[in-house]
Order: sequence, then structure tokens, then C-alpha cells
Amino acid sequence: MKKVIIFSLLLLCLLAIPGCAWEQTFENNPHDLSDSQTIITGCTKQTSITGTYYSVSSGYSDGSEHTVEFDTAWDGSLFVTILSASGSVGFPVGLRIWDTEGNIIFDQPIITSVPIGQTSTIEFRENAMGTGVSTYKNEVLQGTNLYTSTANPFGKFMFIGYKPLYWATESMSFDNFRTTQGVIGCDEQCLWTDAGEYYNVGYPPLPNSYWFVRIYDITGEIIEQTNVSQNTNYFIPVANLTQAGEYEIALYQHYSVTNQNIYHVNRLFTNVHPEYGSIALTDAVYAPGETVRISGHISPYYPGYTIEVAGPDNGDFIEYELTAEDQTFYYVVPDTAIDGARSVILFDPAKTNKQTLYFDVGGGISGTYVRLDKSVYTNTNEIAIKYVDIPSGALIKVKGSMSGTPVFVSSYTKTGSGIFTHQLTGEDINKITVEIIQNGEIIGSTYASVAAGEYQIYGYVYDVNDYSGLPGVLLDAGGRQTNSTLTGSYSFLVPAGTQTFQLSKTGYVTQTLSIDLIDISQLHNFYLVPVPPAGENANMLYGMASDRLTGEPLSSTFIKITNGSTTYSTLSWSDTGYFSFDYPDIAGTWTLQAQKTGYNNYKTTITIDGQTYLDVQLTEVNAAADDPEWNSGDSDSDSDSGSSDSTDRPSREAASDSLTWLEETMPGLIKLAVMVFMLALVGWRF
Repeated sequence: MKKVIIFSLLLLCLLAIPGCAWEQTFENNPHDLSDSQTIITGCTKQTSITGTYYSVSSGYSDGSEHTVEFDTAWDGSLFVTILSASGSVGFPVGLRIWDTEGNIIFDQPIITSVPIGQTSTIEFRENAMGTGVSTYKNEVLQGTNLYTSTANPFGKFMFIGYKPLYWATESMSFDNFRTTQGVIGCDEQCLWTDAGEYYNVGYPPLPNSYWFVRIYDITGEIIEQTNVSQNTNYFIPVANLTQAGEYEIALYQHYSVTNQNIYHVNRLFTNVHPEYGSIALTDAVYAPGETVRISGHISPYYPGYTIEVAGPDNGDFIEYELTAEDQTFYYVVPDTAIDGARSVILFDPAKTNKQTLYFDVGGGISGTYVRLDKSVYTNTNEIAIKYVDIPSGALIKVKGSMSGTPVFVSSYTKTGSGIFTHQLTGEDINKITVEIIQNGEIIGSTYASVAAGEYQIYGYVYDVNDYSGLPGVLLDAGGRQTNSTLTGSYSFLVPAGTQTFQLSKTGYVTQTLSIDLIDISQLHNFYLVPVPPAGENANMLYGMASDRLTGEPLSSTFIKITNGSTTYSTLSWSDTGYFSFDYPDIAGTWTLQAQKTGYNNYKTTITIDGQTYLDVQLTEVNAAADDPEWNSGDSDSDSDSGSSDSTDRPSREAASDSLTWLEETMPGLIKLAVMVFMLALVGWRF
């Protein structure tokens, strides 16, 4: 029997997974009045899934008040759902309001009464003239009472349950204190890359009523009407959102007694389309005979857009016309193609270059050529340039330009084959051209894009512990700011290139990290770590391991800190990438190292003083570095700049270090295995 109980408890622990509260119920919506705003008198707060559920206990004396006081300013409305009441007569309810000077300006402890055994909604709403409060019970007006003064701003307010003399009321429960009847949850933006717009609704149970939603387009026309229920997600397909701009979701109640449609609340969202089209390639390098897949997108569609593919060969040119919003073209690299770069350019109807991408042809007809390690750079990147069979006396010129206007030219004298680097230093350019010049003629060339202009970055901000979306997070990128939505989503335009992002929210560690924006529309999710409770873990190191480019958390990242002969190590948590070190002797300066398969090694020095947070951002091993031709050992010794430790690939030293870490960690792993075995043995004995 005990064994059954133990395993049942374990199963309950595994099933105790938190969900997104207000999206699945009406609780915790933006208009809810929270526990932190309330002071209760004469009421017993009950344990329930809701945030504001109270019950008046039986056995109280005649003439007593049982109140819920809200320590926030009266804003013209209060709704409450009466869940149940017992007794023989009913339960009177009322309202009291103060001004900011502490004067009572509205005092009506008995305005109406709640019927026994019924669920009812009470609404206190300021009248149209702003001179008093009208009270409604289940949408029926009960009367209007005036403020005694409006000289000062409104202050706190109080809901009152009253027990008159000789009334046989015994108990009452009430819930869902809020400042609006209904609520709608949705993202603030629907992006052109999304399937559509999801939304859900919340509303109190009202008799003789059903609820429905109307969707209005940017012209105010109704494009959809749907009857809705709570705890259900609804979806507007992107095909129904034909125009860029602001759409409205409006929630209505149909009251069948009077056959009226009553408007309650709305939410606006923006359907975002790029001001220009975009193109995408599946790979950066192709061999002769292979097929290049080119995806084009124009939204909203407008005729006259074209895609051109051009290369160094005579006649190596083809043009495609976009005849739909989304279209895919297939370009076959000729068998006779020579090595070198090809450009893929999107032109609008006025033949303005809207976007340029590049791909290389490798394994073609051999000869003198140059190649770059990437197809897109930021203007602070280091460029690696591979050259092959350069004749004596030739020059290699690296040119930067902005929309065809030259910005800089750097010349290098090279002979034979090898690799050298050129450091970009923040020049205002959107294209890199590398040419081989001999006797005044170009005998080889290649190209690459440099991110420029404004690019869109979008995604979600999550709690690192439970993956719940975080609303109200302030995102700052070089002075450009936005806030995450109710579901944790965000989207804004940021200057292209390497940008420093800072994310801040009360109760969470402020996160600062660097991101390379090289795509016109780039997805990047963020994960914030809650601040540990004050007074706990006086000295502690904690943080998150993540992919530097995508922001995705990296599970099972091996992290080690060393201070002299003292070493601690851990693995980042699965799914969230969270890690922590909490030891009595952890204060001081430590060397932190991180390692994960497929990523470059990470090393830094960190001083732990109190609760110290660190973002460990790992960079994937460069794809070009995985290509044997970029590891031929032919790199020049006269490169403009050497590579840093942060870009080294795992080496013999790294492998040796990993073995050392394993040796240091093994005793702890053995102890853990013994502990698990003992716990299992104890469970078996029970």
C-alpha cells in the first residue's frame, strides 16, 4: 500500500505542469483586480484556481459588513460575479469610494440584493455625466446614486456584502473582480510569415445570453462573425487578412430577453506586410548540374517584380517574372560553369534593386578564382578570402559599395593559393566585391551582401523556467524600443548588422546580448531568468546557455568554473538552458568555460559578488570552417587580423580539457548513482 502511495505522489508531481493561466480561463486577464490590490474584512479567502475568489462565512452577526477593498484608484467601473448564496432572503451588496484625500465620496452599502441559488453579475458603472454610479444586475439597471463630491481625484474603492438585521442570509461566494465585462487575448501583430492570427476570449457567465466576435478590416468592414465560448482558441487565416494595416476584434453579448447586441470590449492587431518583397536561397554553394531553389515573396502581390540570376560566364544570365504572391523558381547550374559567385537580384517594377543574394559555384572548370566564406556579412565582420592559382604580379582588390557607389578599395598582392582576411570596420556599405586584377583586366571575381538598412526582428520572450510567454518586457536595440504583448510576442524594425539588445522586466534579470541581423525578417526568441528571492543564496552564479544567432536555449551544455584548485561543473537544464552554481565558497573571481558539440568553445572571467547573472552565448562552428578547402593549412601569415579565441574550433587541447573535466566530475557522478540506487532500494522496501 505504501508503495502505491509513493508512486502516486511521484505521478502527481510529474503531472503538476503549469499552464498559461488567463488564456485558458478568464483569470489573470489585464483587467483583473489582483490579490495584491485587495484587503478583505469579514471574508474567508478560499483556495481555488482563480486569483480573486472570496467567500463570506456563515455565523456572522446582524448589521455587519463583509468587504473587499481595492487599493487602486476607482476608474469608473467594477464587475463581480456572484457564484452562490444561501439563506432564505438574499444577499445585499453595495459600493464605497474614497477620494485621494481620504474622504468618502460614495457610500451605498445596500444598492441591490443577490437572489438565492443563482449566479449573477453585478456591475457598478459611472453614469454618462460622470456625476454618480449606476448599478446593474444581470444587465438590468437597479438605480443610480450620485457622488457626494468630485473636487479631488478618485482614490480606493470597496465592494460591500451587507447583513441587515433579521435577514436570514447565511453565506455567499463571489469571484472575478474586474474592470471590464469581457477580455480578448491576441498578438499585437500578425506577420506576413505567420499562418494567421490566433485569439481567445473571456467573459462572465450571464443568464439569457450568448457571446460572439466580429472581425473588422482596415476599412471598418465586417469580414467575419463567430459565436464564441471560453477556453477556446480561435484563428483568422492569413488568407482573410488581405490588406496591411490595423484590424479589430470586437466582443459582443447577445441578450435574448431584449434581443439586443451589447458591445463590451475590443482588441486591435496590425497585419504586417513588408514594404518590399524578399527572396531566399536554400544553400550558399552549388556544383555544376545542381539545382538552385529560389523562393520569392511579394505581399501584397503587385505585377512587374522580377528575379535575375547573373554570373561571370558570358551569357550566364536568366530572368524570372513573379506572377503570384509566393513563387519558387529552379535554376540549374550549367555543366560547363566556371567556379565563382553568381548574384540573385529582386527588382521591383521600376527596376529598383530591392534585395541581392549570392551563391558560389564550386567544382566547376578549374582556373584562377576567389571565394568568400559567407554570402552575407555585417559591416563589422572579418571576411575570409580564399584564392586559387593567382599568377605572379596579380592584385586582389576588396571593394565596398553602397547601392553601386564605391566606398572603399583595399589591394593585396598574392601569388599561388591561400586564404587571407579583411576586417570590416563599420563602413556604410551593402555589397562586398573581390576581384583578381592582372594587367588591368579582371580575371576572377566574387560578391557578397552586407546587411544594411532596417530589418525586422520578431519572436517571443519566455520565462526560462516554464516557457510561459512574458508580457510587458521592454526590448531596446540601440534606442529602438518595443514591449512584448500579452502572449510574449514582439516585433520591430532595427538597423541591420550587429546590434546590442537589452531586455528588462520587473522580477527578472536584465539581459544584454549581441545579435547579428543579416536577414530582412529574422526570428529570434529570448528567455529571461527570474531574480532569486531576496535573502536566499547570498552568493550565487546563474544564467542561461544559448545559441548566439538564434537565441534558442542550449540544453546539456557543459559548464565549468575554476578558482585556483577549486572547480565546480554542471550541465545546463534541458529545454531552457538554465544553469546555476550555489556553494558557500563561491564568492570571488572565477574562470568559466563552456563546451557543447557543434559549437565553439567559450571562456570568460566572472566575478561573483552576490546573486550574479551571466549569459553564455555559444557560436556554431562556421560552416566554411567545416569545408576541407578552408582548412587546407594554406592561410597567409600576413592576414589583416588574426582570429580570436572565441572562434577556435574544438581541437586536441579541447578534447584533452574535456577528459580532464570528466575526470574531475566522475566522483560526483558516482555519488549521484549511489544515491539514486539507495532511494530506489528504500522505495522497494516500502
